[in-house]
Amino acid sequence: MILTQAYFEDIKSELCLELDNAKETIYIALAWFTDKELLNLLIKKAALGISIQLLIYNDEINFGDYGLPFVNLKNAGGEVYTAKENLMHNKFCIIDECIIITGSYNWTKKANNENNENIVIIKGDIELAKSYIAEFKKLTGRNENFFEEQISKVIKRLQLIQKLIELHDVEDVDLQIARLQKDDIHAKSNTIIATLQNKQYANANELINLFVKQYSSIAIYIDPEIAALQLEISLLEYELVALDNEISGIEKQIADFNHQLHERLGLLMDQVYEEKLFYFFCNRTEDEETEQQYQEAKTKYEEFTKENIAEAQKHFFDITEQESKEIKKAYKAASLLCHPDKFENATAEIKQKSEEIFKELNAANERNDVKTVNQLYKQLQAGLLNVEIRKQDNKQLLLLQSETLNEKCKAKATRLNEYKNSEVLKLIKQFNNWGDYFTEKEKQLKEELVYWQNKNSITINK
Repeated sequence: MILTQAYFEDIKSELCLELDNAKETIYIALAWFTDKELLNLLIKKAALGISIQLLIYNDEINFGDYGLPFVNLKNAGGEVYTAKENLMHNKFCIIDECIIITGSYNWTKKANNENNENIVIIKGDIELAKSYIAEFKKLTGRNENFFEEQISKVIKRLQLIQKLIELHDVEDVDLQIARLQKDDIHAKSNTIIATLQNKQYANANELINLFVKQYSSIAIYIDPEIAALQLEISLLEYELVALDNEISGIEKQIADFNHQLHERLGLLMDQVYEEKLFYFFCNRTEDEETEQQYQEAKTKYEEFTKENIAEAQKHFFDITEQESKEIKKAYKAASLLCHPDKFENATAEIKQKSEEIFKELNAANERNDVKTVNQLYKQLQAGLLNVEIRKQDNKQLLLLQSETLNEKCKAKATRLNEYKNSEVLKLIKQFNNWGDYFTEKEKQLKEELVYWQNKNSITINK
């Protein structure tokens, strides 16, 4: 089962929890690392025999006068690598080769105490974890596929030289020879280079053909930018699912609250609105202010009546606390398997099918339909949408897809933030027990009903 979760609060606590549960390996790539508590946790894990490998940028922040004592991690058995040539902005951690932690959060005191940050934790996607580990090894110069990639570059360069020889473009051949010497760090093409430098192009052509034949079976060159974009898109898809899950969780909480509110207090609220509307109707004058009060009361009454009817038509299942945990877990896992954005490169038929299933899943989750959510999850696990989707390898399309997913994530994050700052959610979170709120609200509504009934009684008897 693959699970994904986004965190915007208490990030460090979640991070510490995952690190502390590590059993075998931890790979970490960060731009900046200044949080002493997190380093001490890594030192403790390394001392217990956990393989810790850390890559950070080599600058004043990490290694200046106020930097952390990373040598202590080395002394405990960990490995520390530094990125020197290019500014590295990676922020990811792979635990036990099956848990991925990534996001905007650098492991710094500022990120924990001041910044608005996020992380996404993905559990169970072994293939994606392997991709991140491969990226880590590439960044630290320990990539197992390094030789194959270099040979692929050499073959591409040699084939270009063959074309230039064919076109009698000797000056460009000399330029490519210089680049070939730089590419071929394993010195496998030295004989060819010497032959080319001696202008023995016919012999060089034969040697190139032999070289390509010898090494082409292992030479599968993957444009590193394409590989990086594919990895980035996989992460963005997970981030989007995680954001949707957060939003869905809040929407479900609000829906549950509103349903219980209308179920318990709907009739009483309807009576209050009726009495209020009657009062303003009876006291309507040509005065603009009182007319406005009447129109406002009428609008609120009509809106509430519609809401009451809609809520009465909804069928919400009453579930236990255990069932609530069960549906939450199943929904998250199922949404990951059918989220429409994961089927961007699938056929139109599959895309439509994923959208329909995702819609059905969300509707079932909102009404607490544990049976339907579990049923959909089992069907998805059994291969309901288990189709082979061709991995996109067109760089321009990948860039467009990445940009689109980024925009979607930003929009979802904005929406999530609006929900978190909404008055209704603040009200919901204010009461640990909704029953207490409803009891207090019922008391207030009864007092309000009596107030408007008395005012109407006075109005009628005038």
